[in-house]
Amino acid sequence: GLAMLRPGWNSVNKEVLIKLLCGFLLGQGMSGIVLGKLWTVDEDTMLVCMVELHRRDPSCLSRLLDVAQELKILPSLLTSKSLAFNLDCAVLAYRRQHLNLDKWFKDQIAALGQSFVDASCSFFLEKLSLQVKRHKGQQT
Repeated sequence: GLAMLRPGWNSVNKEVLIKLLCGFLLGQGMSGIVLGKLWTVDEDTMLVCMVELHRRDPSCLSRLLDVAQELKILPSLLTSKSLAFNLDCAVLAYRRQHLNLDKWFKDQIAALGQSFVDASCSFFLEKLSLQVKRHKGQQT
């Protein structure tokens, strides 16, 4: 209902909506119905909430991708303003065989150019760094 009212968005409105939506994104009963309705009413708000939830808790990415698959919105999900979120989602979607990653990368480079290449390099360097840290932690 809050998304349908379209109040003048301020940080309080955004925070309330994110907290409300998080429960549905993380799997409350009847969440598919509510999320489907929200998507038809306000795609942008739902995308912002999904990106924000992922920023706060990256471990929820699997659930977010499940929601995207259930609602059949993966292509739209991969167009958020957060390139890091898009990359994380795309890689997981590829692992689950929901996305042709090679084609998606080519399309993104064609559409976004150097900014996408730079964001991709930063993303993969960060992921590689995390893997190295984990590996070193397992050796000690």
